[in-house]
Amino acid sequence: MYVDTNEETRREDIFSGSPTGEQGVCMLQSLESVIRKVIQSNVASDCYEAIIVLGFGSRIIDLLMYPSSYKLAILFAECPSTPSYLLEELARHSNSDVRQAVAESCRTPLTALWNLARDEDADVRYVLAECSHISTDILEA
Repeated sequence: MYVDTNEETRREDIFSGSPTGEQGVCMLQSLESVIRKVIQSNVASDCYEAIIVLGFGSRIIDLLMYPSSYKLAILFAECPSTPSYLLEELARHSNSDVRQAVAESCRTPLTALWNLARDEDADVRYVLAECSHISTDILEA
């Protein structure tokens, strides 16, 4: 598999430290761009499969939990094949937009939904209440 991109992101650079500051944001934007190109090239059907194809595997969890990676984390929360264990982790993300995206996913584990129902951010709780796939038991928590 070869994906032609001028923005190829080296795995060593991404995982060498916390993606903070301008350089970290550039690396995250580059990774997001590479993921989108892998999907557009039909090598992978969605972002989670693209991460597997690119060889990141389970290390993606560490990357997604950084506050500066919230856009990438939202992309994964909205991804149809993101596994439930990753959604469980993303439900604890420091960014409320990520937690809202997790709340909207019908694949989010029950334990994460319970926690999101008691989230400190009212917008997260509101998004959860608007989801048709959420049991009233969770909303009454």
